Amino acid sequence: MIHRLMVAGLVALLTAAPRPSAAQAAPPDADPEAAPAAENEPQASPEPEASPPPPPPAGPVIGPGRPPITFYPSPPEPARQSPHFGAGEDSRLDTVPAGRRADDPNLSPAERVSQKPWLLMLGARSMLVSDSGFDPFADSNELTQFSLGVGRSFYAREILSLAAIAFWDVGSRTSSARGEPTRLLVHRLALGPELRLHPLTDLYGFLRFAPALIHSEARLEESTTGSTYYARSDDLDLNFLGSWSVGFDATVGAAYELIGTSGRHAGALRCWIMAEGGYAWGTSGDLELSPEADDTSAPERAAALELGTLALRGPMARAVVGVSF
Repeated sequence: MIHRLMVAGLVALLTAAPRPSAAQAAPPDADPEAAPAAENEPQASPEPEASPPPPPPAGPVIGPGRPPITFYPSPPEPARQSPHFGAGEDSRLDTVPAGRRADDPNLSPAERVSQKPWLLMLGARSMLVSDSGFDPFADSNELTQFSLGVGRSFYAREILSLAAIAFWDVGSRTSSARGEPTRLLVHRLALGPELRLHPLTDLYGFLRFAPALIHSEARLEESTTGSTYYARSDDLDLNFLGSWSVGFDATVGAAYELIGTSGRHAGALRCWIMAEGGYAWGTSGDLELSPEADDTSAPERAAALELGTLALRGPMARAVVGVSF
């Protein structure tokens, strides 16, 4: 009896226990002993997704596995100024861009000189006057004058430059005529263009043609009456500036820079020595000397003294010292 009760209870237990579904059933080849161990393992956290690789830098790749070449833009070149007051980019005015020194090897000889465009000159001018009208006033043919000049450079490119130069020359000679003392005073104003050629940084040659105005005053002291007789230029009457005649100077010369040359520190001033030679021409005028109208010591009907004509023309030379700034 007891045996039958135990068998019936076992059958009831087996029929009451739930059966696993097909999805939960283990595969036929799975190890039944490994299943409990797998269920007891802790589940691993999911791995984060990998970020995409960065894009390659711009530039061509020389070969596989080599870094690319990166190109960087070069800095822009400083703008140049034109010799024609700002027009164009291929030439330069006498004023070079700021920050460039006079000993900068990139400057051309003309551009280096034009960094100091203004020029003041002081010296002497000598002229040989072979005209016979000069004889009553001098024992020789030389007429030496004091020279004062000013100029400015306006154009500079490579080895050529252009400047405007003005000179004032003044000088006199004394002698005697007909036993009376005489004196000739000459003023000469000249202004013209100067073309320069710069073969070296501190040496240039130049060619100049300068129209001129000439004022001459001839004087004779008459000892009998104590009167002074005059003859003056009469081509142009410039009112309070007096009467003038016209002429020109055509010269060639050279200039050498003594202070401020390339390779040495260039200061605010540069010193030059200059020499030139050429021909000076002037119109001729009559030498009719007569006393001044307000000269009370002169006879009432004094006759003019005829000394012929005077033409101030002939070869000339000038030497000056100049300062540019």
